[in-house]
Amino acid sequence: MSLTTLERIAQNAPTNAPDETVYTGDSNGQSAFEQTFSADAGDWVTVGVRGLSGSFDPMSR
Repeated sequence: MSLTTLERIAQNAPTNAPDETVYTGDSNGQSAFEQTFSADAGDWVTVGVRGLSGSFDPMSR
């Protein structure tokens, strides 16, 4: 199988400084942390998940 095909999925991304909001939360490893936010059609949104301890396995869905 060849993996040489690239599909362009985003164009005209903004290049100015973004508005940034950081949410923090806790999880005991058995429950999910959920966060809602508002966005309008056409907004560019980046979501990142990271653990601050060595035993946390971050996952987003």
